[in-house]
Amino acid sequence: MLFRDVNLELMNKVLGAASLRHKVIANNIANVNTPGYRSKEVAFDKEFEEALGNGRAEDALRVEPKLFSPDTGTTRMDGNNVDMEKELARLQKNATIYNVIAQMIGKRLASYKEAIGGSSD
Repeated sequence: MLFRDVNLELMNKVLGAASLRHKVIANNIANVNTPGYRSKEVAFDKEFEEALGNGRAEDALRVEPKLFSPDTGTTRMDGNNVDMEKELARLQKNATIYNVIAQMIGKRLASYKEAIGGSSD
C-alpha cells in the first residue's frame, strides 16, 4: 500500500500556483514600459478555497491556476496598464505565501524523515 498525504499534495498545489503567480508578476514588472502591454493575473485562490469548502480534497486538487487580463486599472496613453506599486505589493504578498507554504512542506517532510528513523538535520 502506498502512503499518500493529501495535505502535502494540497500544499504543493498552492506552492505551484504561487510560483506561477510570481512569474506572471515578474513579467508584468518587466513589461512596465512596453507599449500596449496588458497586465496579467492568476486566478486560483477563490476556486481552490471553494473546492476545499465542499469537504473533498480531490476537488481542490483538480483546480488549476488560470491566467487572465483584468479589465481594471488605469491605462496609460501608450496602452499599457501595469501599475508598478500594485505589482510590487502583489509580489511581496505572494512571496510571503510561497515562503510560508515552502516552510510547512519542509517541516512535514522532516517529520516523515524523522519518523522513518532518519535525522531531520
